Amino acid sequence: MDWFGWRATFFVVVPFCLASLYMARKFIPSSMSDGTALPTKPTLDWRGLLSLHKGHLVPTLVLLGSAALALLVFVKWQRRLGHAHRGPHQQAPLMNLALFKHRQFVMGSLVSFIYGTALFGSTYLVPLYLQIGLGV
Repeated sequence: MDWFGWRATFFVVVPFCLASLYMARKFIPSSMSDGTALPTKPTLDWRGLLSLHKGHLVPTLVLLGSAALALLVFVKWQRRLGHAHRGPHQQAPLMNLALFKHRQFVMGSLVSFIYGTALFGSTYLVPLYLQIGLGV
């Protein structure tokens, strides 16, 4: 830190990125297990991604509806805790929902959500797609 400053900590990952690029080029096959070449530009199966194929529409909608209902119940519960008179033995809300009145907080939360979704997609969905979808 004394030699390069605190910004140099962001360059710690560079050797690992270079090593992963080398290993990906060396170990990820360019053809499927049966010897056929990988498609040059595979298309994304949007219906399959949303689990709407093969009659899974009802369970998917039930799960999405349950998640939305759970979110609404949770927000209502947290609001009630936030407005209640808090004594020494009463629960405090998990988060002060008044923070969502501030634009900076909302934008930061939105960026964090998008980043988390992209991170999940890159570490879970892409390898799953390569294995199951492309047979790599």
